[in-house]
Amino acid sequence: MTNTSQGGALERVLFDDLGELLRQHGIVFWLDKFGHYTPLVDRLVQAAGGANDGGALGCPVIAFRGSYLETMLALEPYGSELQPERVLVHLPGHDEMSVRKTPLLELYELGFRYRKALSTLVEQAATGVLAPAEVRELAGRADLTLDLAEGVLAERLGRRSEGLDATLERLELAQVVESVIGTSGLALSVQSAPDFAALRAYLHRHTGLDAAWAATVVHPSAGSTGEKSGGAGTTQRDQLRLELGAWLLVLEFAHDLARAPKSPALLTLRAVPKELVKRCHELVTHLRAKHAEQYARLANELEYTVDEETKDVSAEDLGRIDTFAFEERIVLRGAIAALRGGEWQRVLTWAKDRAGEASFWLSRDPRRRWAWMLAEEAAALDEFPSTLHVT
Repeated sequence: MTNTSQGGALERVLFDDLGELLRQHGIVFWLDKFGHYTPLVDRLVQAAGGANDGGALGCPVIAFRGSYLETMLALEPYGSELQPERVLVHLPGHDEMSVRKTPLLELYELGFRYRKALSTLVEQAATGVLAPAEVRELAGRADLTLDLAEGVLAERLGRRSEGLDATLERLELAQVVESVIGTSGLALSVQSAPDFAALRAYLHRHTGLDAAWAATVVHPSAGSTGEKSGGAGTTQRDQLRLELGAWLLVLEFAHDLARAPKSPALLTLRAVPKELVKRCHELVTHLRAKHAEQYARLANELEYTVDEETKDVSAEDLGRIDTFAFEERIVLRGAIAALRGGEWQRVLTWAKDRAGEASFWLSRDPRRRWAWMLAEEAAALDEFPSTLHVT
């Protein structure tokens, strides 16, 4: 049974989500179509002695248990103020459509809807604890319950870690990635085969880094640095740097493309779970913001990994994020062509996506920033300067 005072891994994710929504919106209606979270809510109410005090959530919890009248009476004190008091309403057996056929509709429309499939919650909470294949297996179990998933994660988290494993688990993921990408800090101390295996296993759990995928995409770097600065250990670190860099950058690129990737290697990345895609994108964003020089070097080194996607690529094919420098160049050319064709809105959309600090590469090249500013102004005025030329 989940401990409601301390909470398991899934419960903590739930409470983080709900706590933020309650702070922002006041009244939150929790739609729980399959009743997966009913035992947890009942324990919350029971722990509060039936006083409708959510305890760990710090606000009242109203649990619908079959009587619309009782639920509406319990909700009477809420929803009448300009800034409604925070309250969580749990509605098992309902989704967005069915709740509209109930007497709760008027109150429901005053609040904010929350819905999270149990499998999605498992993916969020288990990523980094279990390997990706184990996460998929657990999330896909036919007998999946909140307590079952909490038990699996608690058992795994309860295993004793030693050596590098223990050190890694004490660090933030961003710190470990920074170390590997920069081949400094902790990564610099990794020398033995068991330690490299532990580091790879950690990165696989937390980012999904697939060694087999990386082997097909990243050219071997043996001899590039190892001969000069430390032998086999250095070579392995540099190879891991490139493999992790390729996984993070190419994953972001593949999911940002406006069309399906042409390369089979990139197409497989479209199947990576959303939670891993989100985490990897956050890591890439962090590297761009905090380690600009290392990111630029890495992106330029790895641009060849998406060569197949650059053949006959158009500005429309590319997404809103310029992971690699060539993307901004292609989109700017597309914007100039669009100006010549009088497609003002398309130019304004592309310019907006790259305004301010949105484009990493423009922040490093003032000339191109000026070109974008001129293109945007021309589109806004429905005019095109014939002297504008971009290479």
